[in-house]
Amino acid sequence: MTNRTELIVPSELSHYVDDTFLDAHLRWSQASVSSLQVPPLHHEPEEQSAGYGLFIPEGEYDRTDVIVSEFPLANDLGPNMTLRHRFLQMILEKPTLIVAFPHNTRQAPDVYSLTPEENFDVYLGNLDSIVDRQFNALESLGVRRVRFVGDSVGSVIASQFMARTARWQTPQKFDVGPSALFEAVAVKKRDRKEVGQDFRAGGLSAFRDAVNESGIPLYSQIQCTRGGLDSIRMLGMLASFRRNLNIKENVALRGALRFSLLETALDDALRHHFDLRLLLVNGQRSAMTPEKETMAMARELIKTHVHVVPGRGHEIANHLPTFALLARLGLAGLVPRPR
Repeated sequence: MTNRTELIVPSELSHYVDDTFLDAHLRWSQASVSSLQVPPLHHEPEEQSAGYGLFIPEGEYDRTDVIVSEFPLANDLGPNMTLRHRFLQMILEKPTLIVAFPHNTRQAPDVYSLTPEENFDVYLGNLDSIVDRQFNALESLGVRRVRFVGDSVGSVIASQFMARTARWQTPQKFDVGPSALFEAVAVKKRDRKEVGQDFRAGGLSAFRDAVNESGIPLYSQIQCTRGGLDSIRMLGMLASFRRNLNIKENVALRGALRFSLLETALDDALRHHFDLRLLLVNGQRSAMTPEKETMAMARELIKTHVHVVPGRGHEIANHLPTFALLARLGLAGLVPRPR
């Protein structure tokens, strides 16, 4: 194990680092902005379909067997999420198509095209209208089997998707395979004020540290985390993100987090999907997914493992090496074990 490896991943995961991972990290460590090609947003609102992006792998792949990425709140198909998914794609066992579901932003303001009534239902904790549109998008692509990588609110949406497929009469529209959910919020019931406080609890410095400690200069450049002029630009990005939070669909999704949506959905999914194994990843310092609550919930669920990352909070998926290693394990149906 090299010193470089010890620097870019937590020590408890270092034995999962292989040559494929090191090659991917080296490649992106030397990459420039021009090497990032953000995929276009595909959206057909007249078909009641959610907007999505396609991360197409190098080499031959099965279009019917995909990874579905559920984005964190108010994130679109930007360079940061492109780098995250390209890194993950490079370390997978075989070439795999990733179908990414972003959220509404001012750059892409109508990803879901919800009616006012549907938007109100989301605010009350019913995410069926969002899941239905994702179903339609995947069906139009000819997808038959899905595995999930979710982050924050995206993990909650993934759990609802899994539960919906479990409730469909057979034959099911989609088989659901092993998945990894990061910081799956709404483990406990919160009021609106608590949701806002918990989102802010991680702080800007924790996010900045996670990005910079990834050891990928391009990633720090994209996220404007290096200090000096970058810090000013980062504040501008943060202001833009806050404006995106005020888009009505994002307000509704934040409202949905008042409810305990996760446990019931995962219980439905895990009991009905034979090959589903679930890895829940928590940051030790997270206010959104308290460790004790998540552990207690997981004990009641079958085929579920919780991995807690020391020293991290809700920003855990922004540390690219940790995110990629744990996502790869979860997608393979494996759980992190001590050396």
